[in-house]
Amino acid sequence: FARLKATVLNLTNAPGIGVVPQTCSVGSVVAGILPNGTLVCSAQAFANGVLGALCLQNSDCIGGLTCSDRRCLGAGGYACSSHAQCATKLAGCNAGLCGYSNCAQVRTNIANAKSGFYQLRMSTGVYADIYCDFSNVGEAWAVVWNNLRGGTGKPSTNLNMAQALNMVPTYVTPNGGLTMYASKDIESFLVYTGIMLWQGLSPNGRFRYDWAINYGQPIVQSYECAYTYFTSANSYRFVLSGCVQRIGSVIPGLCSFHTTCAGGGNYPFTATDTGSCPSSYAGTPFWYGACWSGSLWGGGEISSDGYYNGAYWINSARQWAVSTGEGAGNGWYYVS
Repeated sequence: FARLKATVLNLTNAPGIGVVPQTCSVGSVVAGILPNGTLVCSAQAFANGVLGALCLQNSDCIGGLTCSDRRCLGAGGYACSSHAQCATKLAGCNAGLCGYSNCAQVRTNIANAKSGFYQLRMSTGVYADIYCDFSNVGEAWAVVWNNLRGGTGKPSTNLNMAQALNMVPTYVTPNGGLTMYASKDIESFLVYTGIMLWQGLSPNGRFRYDWAINYGQPIVQSYECAYTYFTSANSYRFVLSGCVQRIGSVIPGLCSFHTTCAGGGNYPFTATDTGSCPSSYAGTPFWYGACWSGSLWGGGEISSDGYYNGAYWINSARQWAVSTGEGAGNGWYYVS
C-alpha cells in the first residue's frame, strides 16, 4: 500500500487519547491516532501505517502497532481506544461506541474474519477477549465456557454465586496457573464467563454444546437450541427449546436431565454458597439436580466419587470418553 505524507498533531490538551480537534487542516482528514495520543491527518484516510491503516504485515504499521485483519491495530485490537474517538469514525467503532459487542458484529464488519480471539465490549461496558468461531458459513459463535480433560486450576473451580453470574471471561491453559489463553487453538485454553454476560454475546438467543472424546479428535456430538436469557426470577434456570442435533445422535444430559428441552428436571443454577452439589465437584456452578448426568464439569478437578476430570455428554460413567457420549472428554459451550 502506498504511504502518503501525513501531518501529525500532538493532543497536548487531551486527557490520554480521548478528545480530537474538530478538524484537520484543509485538504486532509483524520487518518488515526497513535498510542501516545498523537492525531494523524492525511490526504487519504487509513494511510501511513497509523491506527486503522490498511496493512499486509507488521512492518507496514508505525508506533508499535501490529497488522491484524489487514489493519494497523493496537493492543486492544481496535483502531479506537475510547468511545470519544468514535466521533471521527475510526475503525472498530460500532453504534458510536468503541468495539463490537458480539461475534456476529465482528463477522459483519471485518472482511474475511477468522476464528480466534477478539476483544469485545461486554454488556457491563468492560472489554474482554472472546474466542469467536466462524468455522461454519454465516454463523458466528462465542465460546463462553469449556472443560478439557485433566488439569487443575480451572477458572470455574470454587466459584460463589456472584462470581458464577458476573465473572468476566477468565482464561487458563489446560495445565492451569496462567491467566490468559495460550494461542488461537481452541484446545489451548479453558474459559469461564459468568452466565449473566451471555446475553450480550448472543443477540440471536442461540446456544450450542460441542463435545469431543480427546485432544486432537473431531467433534462427535453437537447440539444446538434456542435459549431464554437468565433471570433471578426463575433462579437462573437454563430454559432451552427448539433443539437440533448438529452432529451425532445422542441427546446431551444437559437437556435430558438438567433442563426441560428433552424432558429434564429444569433445575436452578447453584454455586458453592447456594447448593450442596457444587461443593462435591470442585466448587463448580451448574444446573445440578441430584447431582448430574452429562455435566460439562464431570467429577471436577478432584475427580469426586471416582468421576473423571473432564466434560461429560451423557450420564456419569467412571471412564474416559467414548464416541457414544459416555465418559469424560472435551466440551465447549457457545452462544450466538
